[in-house]
Amino acid sequence: MVSLLRVVKTGAGVMMGLGMAVSASAGDMTMESHAGLTVEQDDNPLLTAQRHDSSVQTRATVSMDMNYESETTKLALTPKLVSARDSRDQDLDYTAGYLDLNTAHQGESFSPSLRLNFTKDTTLNSEPSAVGVVQARHERRKWSADPSLLYEINEWANLQVGVGYQDVSYDVADGDRAVLGLNDYFQKTANLGLVSELGAKQNLNLSLAGFTLETPNTHQQTDYYSLTLRYDAELSQTSKLNMSVGGYKIDFNLPASAAKNPEDTGFTADFGMNERFEYLAGQVALNRELSPGYRGNLTRQDKATVSLGGGITESVMVNLGYSFLRVTELDALLSAQDRDYHTASLGMTWRAVEHWSTGLTYVYRDYRPENTALAAESNIVRWSVNYQ
Repeated sequence: MVSLLRVVKTGAGVMMGLGMAVSASAGDMTMESHAGLTVEQDDNPLLTAQRHDSSVQTRATVSMDMNYESETTKLALTPKLVSARDSRDQDLDYTAGYLDLNTAHQGESFSPSLRLNFTKDTTLNSEPSAVGVVQARHERRKWSADPSLLYEINEWANLQVGVGYQDVSYDVADGDRAVLGLNDYFQKTANLGLVSELGAKQNLNLSLAGFTLETPNTHQQTDYYSLTLRYDAELSQTSKLNMSVGGYKIDFNLPASAAKNPEDTGFTADFGMNERFEYLAGQVALNRELSPGYRGNLTRQDKATVSLGGGITESVMVNLGYSFLRVTELDALLSAQDRDYHTASLGMTWRAVEHWSTGLTYVYRDYRPENTALAAESNIVRWSVNYQ
């Protein structure tokens, strides 16, 4: 606990000093530091139906937003470090690092951009966001690069071209991969989109995309193709709308021993509505998308989210949220099984003084796979203090 506090205090102090120094000397470059300390009690941290103990985890987070901007160029670099220690189970300890770089150049007709990311974490971090539950605890490394180019056809239409590469690897012995189900994979993507302005603050986007997902450990390759139509609109100063619909086709290229290479087709969709009231802000979102899972195969994720937040006073904020996630594995060698996750949260944040805030949050999680014997739930109480 003391060491974590020292990390936050030292990191925040160094970054605040750097931020003030740079901001004072360069008008087009800014540095903003963020630091936080969280204490979390969870009665089922791995969301398992097996016998388990509760955990009390202390987590320190330090990050910085570094931005450079000129008339034609933007550059953003964000390093982030997270260190967590559990008072009851050392197997739940982890240290994670993240580094994001985004850069863009505005030309007369052509505008290139680039996104780079490197992540070093564990499945304790990555799996809950991808599949909702931790299957096994191992280190994970991920890096990705996404260059793109925008061509301005005229005042109301742009053409966007992009490619991407993502590489994910786990620190697992080859002999244990089949048991744990953790497979390294890499993904190559390409997309082409036409964006048209329909009017003031309204856009229509027609995009053609595809990617290849390769899993060397299982000698599988999955090819994905999609066509999507998206509409974005700012209906008023307080209301925003976005929606999309698309279709996809998947080709499963299996090992030579497989009898055939199956195919799959389906649809993707997205709907989002944001509304700001005098004292409250609400959001409703429905989404279906496909993304790689921890096995190195595709997963289809159907998600619904509702959130509502607002200020009781100028310094006290409350928020309420609920989300539903259904994960379906799209693997030609495995029978598809749905896994459902429900999450509800209630929180309050108090901004005591400038740059500093503290919060208290309760989170309920419910896991419902097709095999009901594996169903589980957990209750989380989280206290945090943050500087930004």
